Amino acid sequence: MKTQKITPKQRKEIAARAASGEKQVNLAKEFGVSEGLISRIVKQAGGAAGVATPVQPRDFSSRTTDQLQNRFRAAHEEIKRHYTELSDSAFEAKHLRRCIDSETEKLNGVEDEVYRAALTETIRAYQKQLVYHTDTKRVCFALKVLYAEVSAILHELSKRGDGDLPVIKFSL
Repeated sequence: MKTQKITPKQRKEIAARAASGEKQVNLAKEFGVSEGLISRIVKQAGGAAGVATPVQPRDFSSRTTDQLQNRFRAAHEEIKRHYTELSDSAFEAKHLRRCIDSETEKLNGVEDEVYRAALTETIRAYQKQLVYHTDTKRVCFALKVLYAEVSAILHELSKRGDGDLPVIKFSL
């Protein structure tokens, strides 16, 4: 772990990146500090972990080539996780729609009021879950931030011309 302090500029960067959806554990690894410190920085900045902020270009000129390449790889791992999350949510949404249709079909043939009320509550619960799984704004915003970051990293590395650009292969 780092023994030196995080600069005010780094604190702002950490708070902004956490606010845009980056995981605090990944920020802690990148900056070489504890997760607790990252958490305190985010809380001091207003705890803006769920607040959508515009994507702003990042300045990577102070980072070493190794740091840039490591962050590039980490960003790609985050991108893969987000796409997996989107895929899993789409699968779950499809399943929930089938459950809602099935329960609605049952509801139409039931006369017992207690059973009808239970089926209605079950359908409502499925509908709430469906809303969650079909709202992709958070994940899409995180992807937008990550792609902007990857682009800025590649731009900085290409400006330097001091080594190969990182190549990441993955399938969705």
